Amino acid sequence: MDYISKRIDKIENLVRSILEIISLINQHNTEEINKKTLSIQSNINEVYIDYKKLISTIQKIRPTINAYQNKIVRTFLERVYEYNKMLDKLQIDIDNIQEICKRDSKFITLLEKCKNLKQVVKEIRELTTECSNIKEIKSRGDLDEYDNMALMLSHDKFQMVLYNRNNFYKEVEDFDKLLHMMYEGPEELREVIRKEYKIKQEQVKGKYLFSDGQSFFWGEEDLGYLGYRMAETVIIGYCEFKCKHDKETYLGAWEIFRIAAKKGYGPLMFEIACSFVSQDKSPVIIDRDEVSKGARKILEYFDTNRTDMIKYPGSLIKYPELIGFTREEVIELFGSGPLGSVFDGYGYPKGIPREKLIKLCKKDLHKHFGGSKSYLEREGNKNTNQVLGGLASLDKAYYYDRQKEFMISLIQKGKQDIRYKSDLLKYGHAFFKSFRPNQQGS
Repeated sequence: MDYISKRIDKIENLVRSILEIISLINQHNTEEINKKTLSIQSNINEVYIDYKKLISTIQKIRPTINAYQNKIVRTFLERVYEYNKMLDKLQIDIDNIQEICKRDSKFITLLEKCKNLKQVVKEIRELTTECSNIKEIKSRGDLDEYDNMALMLSHDKFQMVLYNRNNFYKEVEDFDKLLHMMYEGPEELREVIRKEYKIKQEQVKGKYLFSDGQSFFWGEEDLGYLGYRMAETVIIGYCEFKCKHDKETYLGAWEIFRIAAKKGYGPLMFEIACSFVSQDKSPVIIDRDEVSKGARKILEYFDTNRTDMIKYPGSLIKYPELIGFTREEVIELFGSGPLGSVFDGYGYPKGIPREKLIKLCKKDLHKHFGGSKSYLEREGNKNTNQVLGGLASLDKAYYYDRQKEFMISLIQKGKQDIRYKSDLLKYGHAFFKSFRPNQQGS
């Protein structure tokens, strides 16, 4: 929403300039009139709001907000559309402002247009504040960044990196220019640039590290200055899955091993991960060993506030087909009675009949080694809510497919950068390893 605020800040200056021109016309100051008119004409395009871009990004969150919030968003979009139309008319008047001021009726009309525009700007400013306070919009980070997003997948589809394409190519281009100056630039500058680059390398040393799993033998790779720039300006989020469980355990959920995102993009990263897995008719469950504070907050929010997020095992009787079950399979595996809201320490729905539980346990004896995988059992007490929010939200699997089209479009964009796949995955992994307390992570 910063994009909107910056533009409506500028329009107030523009209206002020128009009123100044009117004053100058009365003083017959032709030179100053021409100067200010030219300035307005050259700057007016900067105050337009890209309506198509705005509506395409806003539409992505509309299924997740309530009727009252939708009304606010709809009014906001209507006012932005009206604002752009008013600018179109005002631009014509500015081109002929001296002629208009000579005719009383048109002059009064111009003043009315300025007054009406200021009123619409005031309304947009208030609506921008209201929209920014809607959690679903606030949790999407910078909506203006959406157009430049892309998603890169690893070959096995177990890793994904969300990144800004424009920033990526800018960093690549800047780094290529730096290398060119270091080795092929003017001879008198080469040594200076090399020294400056060496200082930059030292300043960022150890900030972004990458390990391919062989760090026990080879140590971690420091990604240096380029890796630092990529992780700081290009990477938006990173997700890595540990495994896909079988149908009996966590209802076949994909278990997230690592997940991190820039501040404000945590919910979006989870939604993209869920939408990706929904193609396999599976839900997502968070890492069964440890979860960061940021990830806990997001899952609690999804559990308690997001009705569009389907939570399992509680919803298995109602929506078995979404995650690849038939009603007959559900009854065969877990019985015909109601199921609990959470999974037990071994990944089975709580509340299933004893005979069904014994049958499942006998089938997968190896799962009973290593202790409980339930956060409620490990960290809870008699006062802990066993059904909703808090620790209960960590013992549920989540199904969400409403970002599927958006996610597919991100993958298509990522395919254009396939030659950089290994680098982007490396930067994403290093980004996760270094995430700070104000980022979301698992």
